[in-house]
Amino acid sequence: MLQGLSGGPEPAGLLLIADSFECEGRSLLKSFLSSAALRGETVHVFNFEISESEFSNGLDDGVRARLHFHDGFSDPLNWDQTGRFTIDGFTAQELLRCIGTVEEASPQPCTVVLDSLSWILQRKQIGHLCRILQDFQRGVASAGLKIRKVLGLLHTDLHQPEVLEVVSQMASTMVTLSPFPKGSGMRTEFPPYAIAATVHKRKSGKVLKKTARLYHCRQLPFTLRTAPL
Repeated sequence: MLQGLSGGPEPAGLLLIADSFECEGRSLLKSFLSSAALRGETVHVFNFEISESEFSNGLDDGVRARLHFHDGFSDPLNWDQTGRFTIDGFTAQELLRCIGTVEEASPQPCTVVLDSLSWILQRKQIGHLCRILQDFQRGVASAGLKIRKVLGLLHTDLHQPEVLEVVSQMASTMVTLSPFPKGSGMRTEFPPYAIAATVHKRKSGKVLKKTARLYHCRQLPFTLRTAPL
């Protein structure tokens, strides 16, 4: 299912990757955006949690060339008045404006990355975030944009269960990562590092669920490899 969501034609709406301290999810996030970039899409990264250079580390040159950063890391509170993207600028209108400035008159779809929703939720109320994301998705067509996917990273161990529940309801796809059990007896060249439990809500209302093993591939950084449990 993950490969289909990564490269399939169906718009995913908001695709959330839920990780924790024990099992990081940024590698999976990079796998999704790498697939988008290799399809020729521009990838808009709104980065708050880590710098542009750290985020780009390990990505293929062709992928990096397709990334457009909206820097919310360097001056997130606008203390230095650098003109970079700030947490106060995290509104539906500003998101659409930033993307539209780059995508003006472009017929190609693009992908949007929010890294991370947890950083934003530590500074914005959950209700406020929900309204921003809803207004953003509603405003895409009127802004003349084509957005294939919105990818968000969420650190589950930083939030109360009720907050996680509300955020999960916003997502059309939720991928929850947990560490692969040690001592499983599996001997492969690239041992699995996580279990990915995916819940995907189709526009028809049908809900699909799938659990798979997730692998790192050293020769191909951030290339997704999965296997059913």
